[in-house]
This record gives sequence, C-alpha cells and structure tokens, in this order.
Amino acid sequence: MFIDIILVKEKIKMIKMCKLSAVALAVLCAMPSAGLAQTKQDKIINNATEVLASVSGMPAKAIPEFLLKDASGVAIIPNVIRAGFIFGAQRGEGVLFVRREDKTWSPPAFLTIIGGSFGWQIGVESMDLILVFRNRRGIESLLKGSTTLGADASVAAGPLGRDATAATNLNLDASVFSYSQTRGLFVGLALNGAVMSIENAANCSYYQAQDITPQILFAGGNVRMPPAASDLVKQIYKWTRTPEPRPPAATEQQPAKEKSKEKTKPAAKKAS
Repeated sequence: MFIDIILVKEKIKMIKMCKLSAVALAVLCAMPSAGLAQTKQDKIINNATEVLASVSGMPAKAIPEFLLKDASGVAIIPNVIRAGFIFGAQRGEGVLFVRREDKTWSPPAFLTIIGGSFGWQIGVESMDLILVFRNRRGIESLLKGSTTLGADASVAAGPLGRDATAATNLNLDASVFSYSQTRGLFVGLALNGAVMSIENAANCSYYQAQDITPQILFAGGNVRMPPAASDLVKQIYKWTRTPEPRPPAATEQQPAKEKSKEKTKPAAKKAS
C-alpha cells in the first residue's frame, strides 16, 4: 500500500514536469529569434545572390562581357512565377542596381515585375530573370513610378557568350536585354509588356529609414547597407568587371602626417 502511494506521487510529479516542459518549449518556439528571423527582403537578397553565383558559373553561356562593362543597370529577379492557360503571365520581386556617374554601383533597390506574355503555355513554373539595362531610359521611367518593357524601354532577348562582341549581329538598339534561367538552362528571353516598379516601402523597411527614395539610392546618398546587401554589391562589381572603389585613405594617412609634423618640429632652444 505504501509503495503504491509513492508510485502514484512519482507519476503525478512526472506528469507535472512534462506539462511544464511542454509549456516552456511552446514559449521558446513562439519567441522571435534575432538570429533566425529573416524578412522578405532578406530572402530576396539571398536568392538574388544565389542566382548571380549560378549565372557567373556558366562561362560558355554567359552574358557578353561588353554588355556588362557598359551596363547602366542590372536587375536580378529570382523565383518569378509564370502561370497561365493558353496565355501566360508572371509576377516576381527582385533587386535593381544602377551604375552611377562615377561608375560605382548603387545599393540594391527592391522592385516588382508584373504582367507580360510568354506565349502559349499551360501550367505553373518558376524562373529567374536578369535584365541588363543598356542606357538610362528604363531607369529614368522607374524613378517616375514604373516602366513598361517594350513601351517605355525597348527590350530584346539578350545574346549569350562571354566572348561575343558588339560587332556580332545584335539588336543593339534595345534599351534592355533580358535573360531567364529555368532548371539550369540560361537563355535570352523576349519580355514585352512586363511592368516594373520600385517598392518604396520595402526599401524603407530594409534600410530602416523612412526617407529612402530611389533617387537617394541611385544618386549616391549616404545609405548604410546590411552585410548581405554589401556582399551582393561586391559580387556585382566582380561580375561586371568593374573596379571596386577604394575606401578614402585620409583617415589612414592622418597619423602619418602628424608623425611627419612631429619629426620636422624644431627642437626647443635650451636655456643658456
């Protein structure tokens, strides 16, 4: 009898401990973790980084070097969903980089692409898009709100081959060259009718500033980039064969100047 009472007490104790453990586990799962939390913009940046790494690893079917060297802007739009029955349409979110007047690349600006037909198709498919802007025409339209490829900025399927030159038979009158990557296949893609627009709310959220505008991002305003965005910009420099700007050396040279002044400073005269 005494042993049964002890066993019952131990069982009740174990049940209480299990309940407390379950409650503690539920609280831990519900608590946001700063290290694990990932915003929508973080995912776009990470996916764009993966797309750029994948495209850079295909030298035989790469975007021609001369296009990248002279590009006024580059948009990377990962995981664009295209779907339809008979006629197709698409929607995706990505980032746009603009080459400034001093040849430096801007921080990424978030954008959305909607609409456009890919011809006859049935079903749903995901693809990655890369747009290379040959001039500022399409970018200037984006600054006003949105740009329609094929109307505000002429668009054409981009040529392939790293060694291709401007002398080849290309439609170099196009303002934008478009490319798509689907299941490892990277090809030029005709993308008429798609509407692109800057996501101002996403930019403000990502850079944690309410006064962030495309003009500030593209014109060289003082923008503090998160590490992932900074790393992606470095990849853009490397991909487009653009020398990265050197950090200002004034602060590094200042101590040396001060030392030289100390060396040249005349010694105090000794009292006679």
